[in-house]
Amino acid sequence: MRNVRDSSSLYLAILGRILNGAEIGYGEQGYYLASSGDVVWDDLYDAMARALKTRRVVDDESVVLADDAVLDQMGAAIQRSKEFVPVELGGLCTFTSRNGKNIGWEPEYPADYILQAADEEVDRILNTER
Repeated sequence: MRNVRDSSSLYLAILGRILNGAEIGYGEQGYYLASSGDVVWDDLYDAMARALKTRRVVDDESVVLADDAVLDQMGAAIQRSKEFVPVELGGLCTFTSRNGKNIGWEPEYPADYILQAADEEVDRILNTER
C-alpha cells in the first residue's frame, strides 16, 4: 500500500534522477509504484471492520459478501449495474514495485502500515462524511 509521504519521496527521486540526466525507463519499463510490499485485502477489510465496530457504525466486525440489495446500493454509488460491482471493486490485482528501488528510492513505511493506520483512517472518513 502507498503512503502520501512515500509517494512524494518517490516522485522527488524520479525527478532528481531525470534532472541529473539518468535514464530511468519509461513506457512499459517506466511504471513507478510507491509500495513497500503486499497487504492481504482481507486483512485490510478486517481492520476497517474492527474500527467501524468500535465506533458503533456496524453491529459486528464480520465481513461478509454483499447480497443483492447491497450490490444494488453499491452499483448506484459507482454508477454501474450491480453485476459490475464485483468487477469494479473486487478481484485480485497485484503489482510488484521494482523501479523505485532500482533508482535508489526506499519506502519509509512498511507494507502493513495501512493496517496500523486503519483506525485513524476510518475516523478521517467518517468525519469527512459529516
